Amino acid sequence: MKESTRKILKKYGWRIDLFIHEYIYFVFYVPYVRTAIYLIRFVYRFLSWCKPLVKITADFIFNMYHGKVITPKDMKKIITLDHDFSVTGDENKMIFPFSNSTKIIFENPGLIVVMDCPCKIVSKSPCRPINACMAIGDPIASFWLEHCQKYNPKIMTSNEALEHVRKLRETGHIQQVFSKRSGRGNTYAICNCCKVCCTSLKGTKAAKKADRNLSQTVSSGYSVMLDKSKCDLCGNCVKICQFEANEIREGMLVYDREECVGCELCVEHCPNGALNIYLDCERKILPLDIDMVGKMSG
Repeated sequence: MKESTRKILKKYGWRIDLFIHEYIYFVFYVPYVRTAIYLIRFVYRFLSWCKPLVKITADFIFNMYHGKVITPKDMKKIITLDHDFSVTGDENKMIFPFSNSTKIIFENPGLIVVMDCPCKIVSKSPCRPINACMAIGDPIASFWLEHCQKYNPKIMTSNEALEHVRKLRETGHIQQVFSKRSGRGNTYAICNCCKVCCTSLKGTKAAKKADRNLSQTVSSGYSVMLDKSKCDLCGNCVKICQFEANEIREGMLVYDREECVGCELCVEHCPNGALNIYLDCERKILPLDIDMVGKMSG
C-alpha cells in the first residue's frame, strides 16, 4: 500500500466507506465528474419544471459538496503558509455555512500540487490551461502524485503557484476552496473555476432556475463598491464576471449584490479603479482569511 493511501485510510478510521469514496473520486476523477455533468443536464432538461424536486436534490448535493470563494489576498496567505494549520471549531460555520463543513486543515502546506482539471477535460471547448486543480498539503497532494499520473500532477513552489493563479485570473478564473462530507468535512482542494467548464458553477446555475437562493458556491464574505465618478462604462466588469452580477443598463452600471460572490475579478479588470471590495457584514459570512481564522480560534 502506498504511503498516501495509508494516510487517507488513517484519516477515515473505521469509516471505510468514506475512504473508498475518496479513493474512487480521485483515481477516477474524470468519469466521476462526467457523470455529475450528465446528471445536471438531465435534471435541467427534464426535471426543471418540478421546482420542489430540484430544490430538494440541490440542497442534498450542495450540503455534501461545496466551494468557498477566496480573494487573491486570502489565496496568497494559503499558498505561502509555512506551518500546519487546523481549525475545527464552530467558527467554521461563519466561513462555510454548511452542516457538513467542520474542519479547515492544511497539513504540510509547503507541498503544492497542480493537476489537470476534470471539468476542463470533459468540456467540449475547455478554457486553458487545463492544469487548474490545486492541492495544498497532505494527504491529498501526495495522493495525487502517487495515484493520479494520468492527470499530470506537478509540484509547484509557492511563487510558481501564485504566478499560476495570477495567469488563471487574467482569463476569468475564480478560486474556490472545496469541502465535502465524504472528506469528513475537511477542506481538500483549491479549484480555479470558470462558468464555461466548472461543474460546480453549472450546477448552481441550473439550481437557481428553481430557487435563486440555491448555490454550491459560498461567498467570500466581500461585496463590491462602485465609484461612479471613475466608471466610463467600458464593460470589462460585465464580461469578466462569472455570475452575471454586473450589467450595463440605460447608460448605468447595475450591480447585483445577491449574485456577487466577492471574487474580486471585476476589481482587477477595471482599468480606472472604479471598483473596490469591502467586507460585507450584512452577508454574515466571513472570509477564509488564515490570519482572521487563526485569531478567532484563539
